[in-house]
Amino acid sequence: MNVVIIVLGFSGLFLFLIWPQIMSAKSLRKNRGKAVESLEDVVGVEVAAQSHLVLYFFGPGCGKCRAMTPRIDALIKEHSNLCKINSEEHRDWAIQLGVVGLPSIAVLRDGKLQDLSLGTVSTRKIKTMLVG
Repeated sequence: MNVVIIVLGFSGLFLFLIWPQIMSAKSLRKNRGKAVESLEDVVGVEVAAQSHLVLYFFGPGCGKCRAMTPRIDALIKEHSNLCKINSEEHRDWAIQLGVVGLPSIAVLRDGKLQDLSLGTVSTRKIKTMLVG
């Protein structure tokens, strides 16, 4: 993970705010053309066959992710279209969907990205994403 500390006034603040997008674009260029594992390999064939999926990207060392995990685990028991994806193990999927920070929740409809939320999300909003 790249960390940049900038104390340059307004221009430094601007760079700090766009840094995740810069790093995501660099990662995409670096990984372009590499084979990305299929979604079936990540979440299973039965889950991937659904037309509406919600993917929760987390990292083992992420504090916000650890705070959200109990809520996500409870929702997974109720909803078969919610999947947890370790972004360190499945980095290609995170890059392909534009995940620039953790935790992130991606909503896929018919295999296409419809929504991407970054940071902690309320249980109510996650349920809204699940119902669609």
